[in-house]
Amino acid sequence: GYGISVDELVEEIAKDAVFFEESGGGVTFSGGDPLYFPKEFRALSQQIKKATGLNIWCYTGFTLEQLTGKIQSRATGETAREMLKCIDILVDGKFEKELKNITLKFRGSENQRVIDMKKTLESGKITLYLE
Repeated sequence: GYGISVDELVEEIAKDAVFFEESGGGVTFSGGDPLYFPKEFRALSQQIKKATGLNIWCYTGFTLEQLTGKIQSRATGETAREMLKCIDILVDGKFEKELKNITLKFRGSENQRVIDMKKTLESGKITLYLE
């Protein structure tokens, strides 16, 4: 363990939720890939969303198509689809060194997409954030 329980972590985030909200911030999951542990990530994101209502961003090497099952992968499944309901912005796709572009907003390589998950789930069509 990391010395802090999920409940304690959510409680700490909730304490600062007003500050995060006023500053336009939220919660971002990045570094490694949170979707390697989909059940745990789903539970954590659901608890954070319920306790704080903050925006949740997630960076993943999987594509949305892999998460939803349009393309089969080890990330495909009901757990991933449920988790997507808690995420506001999904940055999908692996960072590709040969496609690196430092002028891009919120992503590092041109193959990655910044997806507005709320609009995507509502419309059924991938809707990019800020485009």
